[in-house]
Amino acid sequence: PETKEILRTIEHAYFTETDQRYWHTNCDCSDGVILSDNWPDCYGFSNGSTTLKKRFADGFWQCPKCQKIIENPLDGQWVAHYPDNWRHGYQVSKILSPLYAFKAGRLMQEYNEPNMSMMEFYNSCLGRPYIDKSAQPVSLEALQACVNPNIKWLKSASDCGIGVDCQGGYNVVVVKKKSPNGE
Repeated sequence: PETKEILRTIEHAYFTETDQRYWHTNCDCSDGVILSDNWPDCYGFSNGSTTLKKRFADGFWQCPKCQKIIENPLDGQWVAHYPDNWRHGYQVSKILSPLYAFKAGRLMQEYNEPNMSMMEFYNSCLGRPYIDKSAQPVSLEALQACVNPNIKWLKSASDCGIGVDCQGGYNVVVVKKKSPNGE
């Protein structure tokens, strides 16, 4: 993985240890809407309506549940999803920036940018982790297919080592324990 990708994974791991505060934009739903969690369903088009086209030429924010058009996504509040965690953590997206809050089309334009990877868009624009399934070195299915139920593992051990060699679409894993004679 790229260094950037590793750092973002570490950032997300730290975030999961916090009270995980998300911005809930007010709409007609009782708990509001987290627009970045509902991308791209939170982006609305005028669909030929001249009234909407005049008011929101480049698109608009909309709650995908209650369908309310959101004119000010900054009208809302931070909500801690894990309030018992003592450390505060905030999920911040570009939607909370005045440059994007009042120009929904600007984010859609970045989303449709041919040179923008989905990982970069989710990380940098939405402030969310993104895992590209096609870029994962090992899928869960491939990992589970490697399980050999006939192998007996020690309950505890020392002087053990593991080596993994990743090449051309396959992995070779070797687990060894030093023998009593030191080999």
